Order: sequence, then structure tokens, then C-alpha cells
Amino acid sequence: MRRTALVFTALSCFAASLTACSEETGNDGGGAVTTSGFEVRINPAPGRPAAGYGVIKGKPGLGITGASSPEAGRVELHIMEMSGEAMRMKKVDMLLVDSDGTLAFEKGGRHLMLFDVAEDADADGAMQINFTLDNGTTLTTFADVKR
Repeated sequence: MRRTALVFTALSCFAASLTACSEETGNDGGGAVTTSGFEVRINPAPGRPAAGYGVIKGKPGLGITGASSPEAGRVELHIMEMSGEAMRMKKVDMLLVDSDGTLAFEKGGRHLMLFDVAEDADADGAMQINFTLDNGTTLTTFADVKR
């Protein structure tokens, strides 16, 4: 019984360490900024952009003015909005952290579009994403890559 508890504890610690690796912390000059749960979905159609999702937490009103990745030709900030009777994707120059302190990048809402993604971008299972904050600092995170 003690051995089972020891194995369970070891596995729990290992799982916690994996989760901690996917979270990054920075500072916008006014407080901590963190990322969590980022993933990049590679489009199965050759030449089509990938999409990025995850969460940034920070001071309400903090602006994200851009993103980049060494494994992509360019990264754009996008939103979905109504255009007539249809939802359309639109590139934006800045996204703000909501009043609850979160900025969620999710399907059907705010998200990243990654263009010209390197063929070996998922070689190690993670893709580096650098966010530019409105004060000029950079927050780096590593997103899981999904095909």
C-alpha cells in the first residue's frame, strides 16, 4: 500500500512539474503577467495558417500589441466579429486584458494566426511565442503543437 502511495505521489509531482513548464511569467512594470495553456493548431492543409489559443493573465487594460515566433514567418492578433449576418475574422493591432485580469485566445473569439510555420515547428512538441506588451516589454511562452 505504501508503495502505491509513493508512486502516486511521484506521478503527481511529475504532472505538476509539466504544468509549471507550460506557464510563463513576466512583468509589465506594474505587476506580474502570466501565460497558461497555450497551444498551436497546425492546419492540415499545406500553406494554410496555424491558429494559437491560450490565456494571458495580467493587469486589466494591459495591451498586447503583437506576437512573433522564430518558427513562423509572421504572427497576427485576430478577433471574430459580425459583418452583416456572418462572422468574419479580422486582424487587430492590439488586444486588451479584460476587467477580470484575463485575455483568452480561443476558437471563435480572439486568437493568434501563425503564417509560414516551419515544417519542423513541432519537432520538440513546443513552439515559442513572444508577445509584445504595450510598454515595449516581451513575454515569452511555449505552446504545445497539435497537428
